Amino acid sequence: MNFIDTFDNTLTDSECDTIIQLFESDNRKTAPVHNARGKISTDINAEFGEDEYTLYNNIIFPKLCNAKNKYVQKYPILDSFATLKWDLLSLYRIQRYLDGEGYHQPHCEHGKETPPIIMTWTMYLNDAECGTKYVSQELVVPAVKGSCCIAPAFWTHVHHGVTPNIGTKYIATGWWAYS
Repeated sequence: MNFIDTFDNTLTDSECDTIIQLFESDNRKTAPVHNARGKISTDINAEFGEDEYTLYNNIIFPKLCNAKNKYVQKYPILDSFATLKWDLLSLYRIQRYLDGEGYHQPHCEHGKETPPIIMTWTMYLNDAECGTKYVSQELVVPAVKGSCCIAPAFWTHVHHGVTPNIGTKYIATGWWAYS
């Protein structure tokens, strides 16, 4: 059991197209940034519960909750211990990777400089040539429009974008953390 699950049709094609259109017309996008961990992308740092991101949140939040519920149904242990309480982090990102860009360096989200992240989520907003590779699981999650991938955030689930990225890939991504 690798605990990496993808839920197809989490978002409709229309919802994905709307998010991409909102992203492209949003003046809060960063310029393409290359960070020290090998990531090159154009991002919007959005936040659940903030009015300025309502158009994104109204689409993403309920669909993400549905995907999380399906994941917990498959792995009920996640909600069975009083000491294992976890909640959605309000910060999330909408990202665009152009041809050749991506998050090339293997990484995981749980670390000493992050909140106590337990799970990651990624919604693929378009069909893209390159998905996400989970190194230890020898698994590539394809970038299929409307799908949502949920996976543990730990060293056991080191991952990176399939390289080189071919074409344009849009995603929304975020995290759940211990509360």
